[in-house]
Amino acid sequence: MFNKRIAAAFIDTFVIGAILGPISVVFSGKWFSPYLLIMLVICCWLFKDIVFGNASLGKVCVSLRVVHAEGEGKPRVRQLIIRNIPSLVIPAYEFHLLREDYVSRLGDQWAKTKVICLHDDMK
Repeated sequence: MFNKRIAAAFIDTFVIGAILGPISVVFSGKWFSPYLLIMLVICCWLFKDIVFGNASLGKVCVSLRVVHAEGEGKPRVRQLIIRNIPSLVIPAYEFHLLREDYVSRLGDQWAKTKVICLHDDMK
């Protein structure tokens, strides 16, 4: 599952950059500051799992979903936002934890969520 989660993170990062990059070029000027771009990137990253219900575009592409840690139900919006906060602050630590299937990310621990693979044959 590690490879799928890395692929999903790469897709999400690419999509956010592909959307916000041209926006920053088109609207560059006196009123569009780098700080606004940084805030847009942070907002996109925090809300990325909300776009498709309980998965980001990257997770949808590689058949992953975010669910409650105790069950298979759909997490609340607040949980989906909370789970992405640590990856903004300490991304290297988050990717280190992705290496082992039995260790959940810090964000998943905070939000009481986990990532599951929809298709068992694709692990």
